[in-house]
Formats: sequence, C-alpha cells, structure tokens
Amino acid sequence: MCALLLFVVDVSANIMEPPINQLMEDVICRDYFSDHSLGKGGLMDHRCKERMVQKDFTTLKSVNMFMQTLFPLLVQIPFGVVADKYGRTTVLVTAISGVLMAAVCGATILHFPTVFPSWLLPISHVFLLLGGGGPMLNVMLFTIIADVTSVSERAAVFYQLMALSVILGAIFGPFSAWLMSKDPWLAVFLGVFIMFLGLVTSVFVPETKDYRVTSDFSTLSNDLEAEPVTNQTSRQGLKSTVIHSLRLCGADMVLVWRYVLGSPQIMLLVFCEALFVPVATGLATFRIQSITVRFGWNWAKVGLAVDAG
Repeated sequence: MCALLLFVVDVSANIMEPPINQLMEDVICRDYFSDHSLGKGGLMDHRCKERMVQKDFTTLKSVNMFMQTLFPLLVQIPFGVVADKYGRTTVLVTAISGVLMAAVCGATILHFPTVFPSWLLPISHVFLLLGGGGPMLNVMLFTIIADVTSVSERAAVFYQLMALSVILGAIFGPFSAWLMSKDPWLAVFLGVFIMFLGLVTSVFVPETKDYRVTSDFSTLSNDLEAEPVTNQTSRQGLKSTVIHSLRLCGADMVLVWRYVLGSPQIMLLVFCEALFVPVATGLATFRIQSITVRFGWNWAKVGLAVDAG
C-alpha cells in the first residue's frame, strides 16, 4: 500500500511539474502578445523566450516556489505531533487532500487566464496548510513503514523505496515530455487524476500508530506524562476538548524541540538539509529554463533531454 502511494506521489509530481512551467510561460507570453496560442504543446513561439517574458516568468516561478515551501513549513511540526497523537492515516489523508486541492486550484488559474491573473498561482499553495503538503506525505509514508518494520529491516526497505522513486522518475519524466508535445493539459489532467486515486487509496491505509517502536523521546516524555492534565472527563465540552488537545500538542512540540536542540548532530543535519533542498531545487528548475532560452527549445524537448541525460 505504501509503495502504491509512493507511486502516486512521485508519478503525479513528475508528470505535472514540466507542463505547469510551460503553461505559466504561455500565460505570461499571452500577456505580452495577445495572438499567442495557449497550450499548444507541439508549437514553438520564440517570442516567449524574449527577455521581458522570461523575466516575469522567473519572478513568478520564484515566488511560486517560495510559497510552495513556506506554507508546508509552517505546519510540519504541528501535524507531526498530530500524527503521533491521533494517527498517521489522519495526517496522510489530510496532506494528500491539501495537495490535491492546491493542484486543482493552480490548474484552474492557469486554465482561465482571462479570469484569474497569473500572480494568484502562488496563493493556491495556501491549501498546503492542510496537512503539510508533499513533504508531510513523504514523512508519513516513511513513518508508517518504520512503524511496521524492525530496525534491522528499515534501511533495506528505505533503499528499495528510494530506488523505486528513482525508477519512476526515469520512466514518467519522458512520458510527461511526450504528453506535453501533444498537449500540456493532458499531463496536468492525468497528474490530478492520479493524485485523486492516491487520495482514495490513502483512506484504506491501516493505522500503524499503535505498532510503533518506543521512540527516542520516551525518556523525556515520562516527565510530561507525569504532569497533571485537567478537563479529561468524557463529558467535557467542545471548548475544553480543544483546549486539552492544544495543550497536549504544545507539550509534544516542547518535547520535540528539546530533543532536537539538545543534539548538535541533528541540528547540523537539519540545517544542511534545509539549506541544500531549496537551493538544489531552484538550480535544477532555472537550469532547465536557461536551456529553453539558450537553444530555443520548448519545455517538452528540454524535459526529454534532461531525463535522457
């Protein structure tokens, strides 16, 4: 089941990202040249590679990537606490729902450029506040696997999943480029449909919270569990329930930060990861853009060349 969800996440991402870039460029190009045809995958309008169009595209793409990173970042820790308290499946379904709504909203904005201005595209990522987006999806998948596998087996299982992710990227990257050569909207609609299938599949993922191995936080959590907690009666009102839940989440967040800040190795790892991922993603995206401008290639051809390389 987890392998199937990983398939859904990776395939939808590999299929949708290149055509979204092309559609963004098309919409901006249409703003400058009213006779530019939108969504024509097999046709190349060299006016779209002019400096003024690419400048606006770079700005929009940068803001879009920033919002796509910012919104999930704001809720990573709270939803991690929720996953520990109320279950992994709850967060998994919520996260994939948020990703699906963000994708549908973004596709709607690009599909109706005369109704919705392109600068609304970064705002569509506000739906990633619901569940934490793609990063939380991956975290939940690996957490579920860690819950049901022994320590001696986890490394092998994780390597197999990462190998599967690489293979899927190698297969569906060229497939996305082929769809874009026909019509970029084919790739977008297919990606949204696969994501919807992932949402349906995630509902049937069994809950694994009760199977998890005792965490590294167990020693620290004893102190928090010993603290008296009020308003735990079965007949407490909605307000008391919310206050109690927030209190528990706050206590767990303090526990997480105490653990992270108390380990220099983890702090260094988190810092390096936080620095590397956005930079690497941005460089990869703008490298592809520079190729399209330098050689006058469309996004489908560049995507195929990059995947083949």
